[in-house]
Amino acid sequence: MKVDADCILVTLLFFLVFTSGCKKEDANGPTDNYTLEIDNDYIIYKVSLSSFDWTNNFIIEYVYSPGNIQETLTSSAQPGKQVTIYHINNSGFADSSQFSIYYDNNIFNSYTSYFHYDSNNYMKMKIDKGTDYANQPPDTTFYDYHNGNLIAKWWSGRSFGINFPVSSTYTYNSIKNFVDIESFTGAFMGKLSQNLIESISNYGHPEGTSIKRYQYILNSNGLVEERIRTSFNPGNTDPNPIKQIDKFEYILR
Repeated sequence: MKVDADCILVTLLFFLVFTSGCKKEDANGPTDNYTLEIDNDYIIYKVSLSSFDWTNNFIIEYVYSPGNIQETLTSSAQPGKQVTIYHINNSGFADSSQFSIYYDNNIFNSYTSYFHYDSNNYMKMKIDKGTDYANQPPDTTFYDYHNGNLIAKWWSGRSFGINFPVSSTYTYNSIKNFVDIESFTGAFMGKLSQNLIESISNYGHPEGTSIKRYQYILNSNGLVEERIRTSFNPGNTDPNPIKQIDKFEYILR
């Protein structure tokens, strides 16, 4: 049988274009890529996530002004945007915030949060009061710190016994923590934990405790360049743990 050389060339070109356009995953697990715009004080101005699952992609932008910080999140998972206005006290931390979801410039939902700190400016309590839950108690989150690190967090209110987990505990390694790669709000939501998280245990799920363990690779500036998350989920019969790779790039403003 005679094979047409032009046909082979077209097929090869199609294969190269198709495979080069595919989103690749790290050999050790699916990979999320974060880009953070920060200044010399490690304050975050913008976070962009390019996920292995494109529906998780998002952009968070922060605008800082005297007395207020505006956080705007746009996501590939839903239309519209989420806007949070943080009201900043004289110590530089948020006393309260107003969260709103906008669709076509109209507010779809909103709620107010209030924040309380200990004498060392670590978060000790967060109270969320939604406008659509007027007849129910607010959600309250409690925080416990030891040696400059968050070691426990637990919930009460609407979430208690309904949304899981009910509580979490944390362990830490000895690596210094500079940039908040967890919530991205470390500059104004109380002092940041001093070290990087080694493990998180989540309790309250009816199937048992879920555990996440973390390993890190640092860049030359001591910032996290890569984080490997290994998850042990309750009810998972697969003997192999679930691995997730998070890669971080930093742009200095």
